[in-house]
Amino acid sequence: MDMDSMVTDSHELMMSEEQQQHLYKGNSVEMRMWLPKKTHLLGWAESLRRSGAQLPPDFDERVNGMTHKWDQLQVNTHTQYLYCTSSSTVNAPD
Repeated sequence: MDMDSMVTDSHELMMSEEQQQHLYKGNSVEMRMWLPKKTHLLGWAESLRRSGAQLPPDFDERVNGMTHKWDQLQVNTHTQYLYCTSSSTVNAPD
């Protein structure tokens, strides 16, 4: 294995650039697969708010926490995927 093509991720795990690109591409696909479920869940939460039903005291905090975590995952996955695709383009042989 070519050690020049090895990278270390945020968890200090070593893998090839190709493996890292595959990992982030897979994460991106998984995020797109979960998007309809997240959208449905947030719509359901909004319906519950409007219905006047008695909700747990931390309901809004939980919904906001889920939304915030999703947004962070989306940004991280997108950023890592762009980094991997741009570095593989830069390092591609002529």
